[in-house]
Amino acid sequence: MKSIKTIETFFIERKKFGIKPGLDRMYRLLEAFDRPEKKLRVIHVAGTNGKGSTVTLMQNILRLENYRVGVFSSPSFTGIRGHIIWNDRPIPETHFVALFEALEKTIEQLDREGNHPTPFEILTAIAFRYFVGRTDIVIIEAGMGGREDTTNVVEPLLSIITTVAMDHMQFLGNTIESIAFHKAGIIKRGHPVVIGNMSTKASDVIKEEAMKQEAALYTFGKDYTLEETDTEICIQIENERINIDPSFTGTYHLQNFAVACMGLYLLQKDGIKFHRKTAEEAIRTFQLQGRLELISKNPAILLDSAHNMAGVEALTHAIKEKYQKKKIHCLFAGFRDKAVHEMIEFLANNCDEMTVTSFDHERAMSMEELYTLELQGVHFLSDWHLYLDTLNKDKDSEILYIITGSMHFIMQVRDYLCT
Repeated sequence: MKSIKTIETFFIERKKFGIKPGLDRMYRLLEAFDRPEKKLRVIHVAGTNGKGSTVTLMQNILRLENYRVGVFSSPSFTGIRGHIIWNDRPIPETHFVALFEALEKTIEQLDREGNHPTPFEILTAIAFRYFVGRTDIVIIEAGMGGREDTTNVVEPLLSIITTVAMDHMQFLGNTIESIAFHKAGIIKRGHPVVIGNMSTKASDVIKEEAMKQEAALYTFGKDYTLEETDTEICIQIENERINIDPSFTGTYHLQNFAVACMGLYLLQKDGIKFHRKTAEEAIRTFQLQGRLELISKNPAILLDSAHNMAGVEALTHAIKEKYQKKKIHCLFAGFRDKAVHEMIEFLANNCDEMTVTSFDHERAMSMEELYTLELQGVHFLSDWHLYLDTLNKDKDSEILYIITGSMHFIMQVRDYLCT
C-alpha cells in the first residue's frame, strides 16, 4: 500500500497539466467506481464568493439534526484529505490510499491517451466513492464555474448559486453574463435552485436557465429576506423567522446564512429535517477557517481569503462595521491571474497601512511582478514570515492586522501561526 506522502507528491507533480474544464475524464474515473455519484443525495453549491460559509452552515445544521453528512470542498486547510469530510472528520488515510490505488489503472490509461486527469478530478471521484453508503446527504462545492466544473456530474436534490462576480475570467469569460451562464450550468431539470444576492444581469441569466430546466427558482429579497434592525437580525422564510446572533452584524456571512437556511428549508419535502432552533444554534456557534477569522486578539489578527474584487469589497465593508475604532494594517498576496492591482489599490485606500508580499505557489504574483505595478503608498516585503514574527511582539490594541488575498496564501499563514 502506498503512503499518503507518496500520493501527495503525485498530486503536486500533476499540477503541471494545469486546469482542464470538461467532464469526459471525470466520467471515465467514475465508471471505474461504478458511478457512485448516482447513489448519493446531493446539494450542489456554486458561486464566486460565499460558497464556504454557505456549505459550512448547512453542514453544521444537518449535523445538529443528526444526519450523516459528507462534504467535498476546496481548497483544504488540513492537507489533501481535508477536501473530503465525513461527519466533521477528514477521510481516514487508509481509505484514501485504498481508493486512490483502485483508480490507478484508469488514471494510467487516461495518461497514455494524453487525457491526463487533474488532481481535482481524482479527488472528486475518490470523494464520491467514499461517501456511498456512509452518508444521508452530501454537500458538493463546485471548484470553478459550474457548467464544465469537475463536480457537475451529479443530479442534486437542490442547486445553490451564492453570488456571481468577476473571477476566473480566462476560463469563464469577461462578462457577468458569461460567468453567470457557467454557474447556472449546475441547475438540473426539475430540481429547485436557490440564488443569493446578485446583480440583475446575473440573475436574469440564471432565471433563463431555470426556466429552460423547469426548475423552481428561489431568489434573495423575494422568496427569502434578511432583515436588520437596531435590535435584531433575522432571516425570514415564509412564516419562519430565524434569529441571527448579533456578533455577526456587518459581516458578509449574513447573506450566506440566509442562502443556506433557504436551501435546507426547501429540502423538507425530501424528508430532510429543518428546525428554526437548530439553525439558530448552528449560526451562534459558526466559525469558518480563513474567512473573517479573528485568529488572535492580542495582537488582533484577522484572516480573510478575499481573492477577488467582490471579496475585497465585502471584507472592507465588514471591517468598517465591526472595527470602527481600530487602525487597519493589511498584508496582501494573490494570484497573478486575479485583479491584483485593483485589489491592492482598493485595500490601500481603505487601510491605514498596506503591505504586499508573495508566497510559495506557482500562480502567486512574484515580488518582481508586484514591483511593476507602480503602486503608490504601499510597502513591499519579500518574506511574509517576518511580518508575522513582528506582529507577535506588537501588543498595540489600537491596530487590527488583516491578512488577506489568495486562500492558498491564507492557508500557509494560518499553518504558520497555528503551529
